[in-house]
Amino acid sequence: MVRILPAVVAVLLGGVSGADEALRRSCVFIEGEDFGPTGDEWRPGQGWADDIYEANSGDAVLANDGEKGEATAEVVVPAAGTYLAWVRYLKVGAYPGTFGLRIEQNGATVLDAEYRATPEGNDWRAVWEKFETPLAAGPAKLTLHIRQPGIRQRVDCVLLSPDPAYEPNYRDFAPQVFLRVRLLGPTQPVHVRVSTYQHRAPTWYGEPGTLGGTGFGSPEPLPVGTWSPWVDLSPWMDAGKWLTTIKLRFMQGDQPLPSVRTELQVAP
Repeated sequence: MVRILPAVVAVLLGGVSGADEALRRSCVFIEGEDFGPTGDEWRPGQGWADDIYEANSGDAVLANDGEKGEATAEVVVPAAGTYLAWVRYLKVGAYPGTFGLRIEQNGATVLDAEYRATPEGNDWRAVWEKFETPLAAGPAKLTLHIRQPGIRQRVDCVLLSPDPAYEPNYRDFAPQVFLRVRLLGPTQPVHVRVSTYQHRAPTWYGEPGTLGGTGFGSPEPLPVGTWSPWVDLSPWMDAGKWLTTIKLRFMQGDQPLPSVRTELQVAP
């Protein structure tokens, strides 16, 4: 759709993230809130289900008061090998209380690991913790359960990764968003400066770069009537219901234009 737009265009996009497709295909990623059944013991909660404002995957967690209960998820492991079973959870101080992740395949338990067994410090923060496990290709059953009753537990997500060098980032497994622009007027070529504002921590502002005729950071301005390359905005997106504002400023040299005619396309 063609519209007359001011020089600054705000596009509200849902929470997304960028990732290499090979990484996505080789790993298994599960949101905590996708485990079930949920009820009085394990239950989904918005944010961290606590007075914590750090960003998390999907703006939700699987919460437990720290007493008892199990929740399960069925997944498919893409290939046989040695995996790291990562769990991202909220470390609530150094209070006692642990939870476990059990993985079963072909009727046998291949992993039953205890997480949060040695918490350090009094801070409340999100942490990743891992255990190594062999996995066969095919179906697997994952079970979260309370190991040592105590402090409440908040599980953000679980990641099974075959790459020992990969540092986990939940945004690598969230939906992706791409943007491109076609200039319809004025007739002179322009650059498109991209900035972001996220409505919650940890990153409030971002400056992805400047879009020109050949890509991000391009020295060549965008000619009139030409589509720009697709730009991956995913790394600057937030997650869940919290929206991120993407602002586009159309420039000729160092001067912002008072108005432009342009067409925008957004693709998942």
